[in-house]
Amino acid sequence: KKKKGFNAPKTNDYWGVVAGYASKVWSKQTQPDNKHNIGVYDAGWLHGIQFGIRFNPLFKYGFGLDTGIYYEYYHNKSSIYEDGVNEEGTFNYYKTLNEHVIRIPLHLEYRLNFSKSFQIFFYGGLAADYVISGNMSYTQQGYQSPYEVQKDIYGTIIPSAQRYNASLSFGGGFRFSALQFNVGSQMGLIDVSPSPEYELRQNNPLSVTLSIMF
Repeated sequence: KKKKGFNAPKTNDYWGVVAGYASKVWSKQTQPDNKHNIGVYDAGWLHGIQFGIRFNPLFKYGFGLDTGIYYEYYHNKSSIYEDGVNEEGTFNYYKTLNEHVIRIPLHLEYRLNFSKSFQIFFYGGLAADYVISGNMSYTQQGYQSPYEVQKDIYGTIIPSAQRYNASLSFGGGFRFSALQFNVGSQMGLIDVSPSPEYELRQNNPLSVTLSIMF
């Protein structure tokens, strides 16, 4: 029987279906010592869900790759605004952001292969994402259907002027049998600002996913 090398893979389950949580916020820098987060409604994160396919091949000595293709959906509702005006007078309303994103990561991974049913891993690399579509809807309080839907939102309502982004990506996790748990973060590498007066980078501070590997 051929002896396996040091920290050799103990599973051939390289593919996985993924579901989890995603987030998004922007870092604005006007001067070297003036940097702060901005969002769509305030400085808070946008929250979304993520689904996709993971490809996680494992090589000798614990090294491997982590990549795939993921769909993210952001549906974030604002607090109530009181400054709406129409022919009947003033009214209260709220805004709702809807955004559909495709994300493709490419990570180098190091995995501690304790057994076939349990491993711990760490990874780092790059990630690219692209907004397929997005809009901001405005709905009067007490109504279900919006009275206005705005699609030209990038560089105005959305801080970023670009639909694409590239990030430094890193994280880790563990696998227990066919279940794999990942926690990661992405830091924007490119300036997506709509103005030359400041730099803007999109960050994805936290992603948490659960994969079923096969």
